[in-house]
Amino acid sequence: MANDVGIDVSYEFELEYSAKWINQHKFLRVGLQFPTDLLRFSILVHDELRRRTSTSIVILGDTPYSSCCIDELAGERWGVDAIIHYGNACLSATVGRVPFLHVFGRPPCPALQYLLRICHDVTNLIFAQHKDSATAAAAVPCVLFACDFRYQAAARQMAEVLAAELAPHSVSVWLGEPVTAADKKTTGPTTALVHAGRRFCPLGASTAEKSPLVPTASWSLVYLGACDVAFYRVLVTLRQSYALTALTIDPQSGEVSPATKSAAAFLRRRYYLMEKAKEAKRIGILIGTLSTQRYTDVTARLKRLLHAAHKSYLTLVVGRINEAKLLNIPNLGALVLIACPESSLFDDPSIPLPILTPYELECALHSLLAPGEAHTENQADRPSRIWQGDRLWLDFADILPGGSAYLPEESVCDSPVSASGDDATAGLQFSALSLASKTTDGSDLPLVLRDEANWSLALACEDLSASSGCWRGLDPRMGETEVARIQPGRSGVPVDYRTAEG
Repeated sequence: MANDVGIDVSYEFELEYSAKWINQHKFLRVGLQFPTDLLRFSILVHDELRRRTSTSIVILGDTPYSSCCIDELAGERWGVDAIIHYGNACLSATVGRVPFLHVFGRPPCPALQYLLRICHDVTNLIFAQHKDSATAAAAVPCVLFACDFRYQAAARQMAEVLAAELAPHSVSVWLGEPVTAADKKTTGPTTALVHAGRRFCPLGASTAEKSPLVPTASWSLVYLGACDVAFYRVLVTLRQSYALTALTIDPQSGEVSPATKSAAAFLRRRYYLMEKAKEAKRIGILIGTLSTQRYTDVTARLKRLLHAAHKSYLTLVVGRINEAKLLNIPNLGALVLIACPESSLFDDPSIPLPILTPYELECALHSLLAPGEAHTENQADRPSRIWQGDRLWLDFADILPGGSAYLPEESVCDSPVSASGDDATAGLQFSALSLASKTTDGSDLPLVLRDEANWSLALACEDLSASSGCWRGLDPRMGETEVARIQPGRSGVPVDYRTAEG
């Protein structure tokens, strides 16, 4: 079924597969979730699925959060039994309110007509820094081949040709394919590397045994797709990503080029944001998802860590992030974004606040500890959250219990509130506004912490709003203004005001 622009909607949106899934599970009401760039096809997909099934179909449109995530809340509001998500996806584990199906789509990939030239260019760029292929083979034992999920079929063709070209140099190629919810229930090959929502497996049985399972700095990454957040999610979460050779292939033109921003430059930018966030006196915990599994757990963990670090915080739920929303919140020095791995890499130059991932915030909080606190006798034998500068952990589930980068909270920020006056003052400097306590004579004096029982964030916030957290006007003259009856004022537009007298 082709539409007015010549696109076969039935093929590109896999309508036969979608209809089979709906009929097999006997769903009564199904929601279709489209990103903004695919909404123009929503009516065609809706009508065709109605024709192929007896199910009630509703169009959910885009989500108020990230379009790569399943919008389970919208599904609940519309009372759907299941959701079909179209377009690229982060494949994050969901809370599990509604069953869902991912349909990535099958857009054309004109670059396939330049297949041999592309593989030749990739080989030359990988070996460019070496004088001969023998040296290159020793330094590049493996190439990871990933892609925008919409180009899976094209990626497999390219990876197979590239593997054949690199085989004489003893360089193996590992192809990454999406790990969906159904795939997670099955056990993959023992040689597989599961990373960034992808399962990388070596192409060819001969390379399966000799290929390493853990990426090293000598590996290379080739990505079919745009140099976007999905690409950087794969790149910067690899071990020693700063030293990896990263190449992208344009699906339209077939142009092979190094990444627009290297992993080293990307990590330096993230480190700058972490350093900037250390100066923040008040931190906003920005909820960027309500569907990703365990988002409440990481929120609670960050609150406890901020409390231990004497940082005041504010929890925010604003939907899509933009400058107008965030700058309406006063006295914020930094934000920590709780979102899916791809949405976590939010860095908008128009927003003057540093926006960190939960992992980066933990590194920043740990580095704020005094040397004596960070290396006490009790902590000498346990790992700590130290920024290594070689990779990022973008999936917040990795820093929670059971995750690959999990550390107990005591290893991140083990800084109990001290009873000494100096330490108390140092702790209170992290409050967003000046704290004050009223004495019996009515004068304002600095709040002095006498013991742990007297410290209360709720009381502090109450004092904040009652003191300097509101606008009182240039000359309030409280109690000096005579009460008067309300009178009609002016109305109309500035060029033609009207008064009560006409």
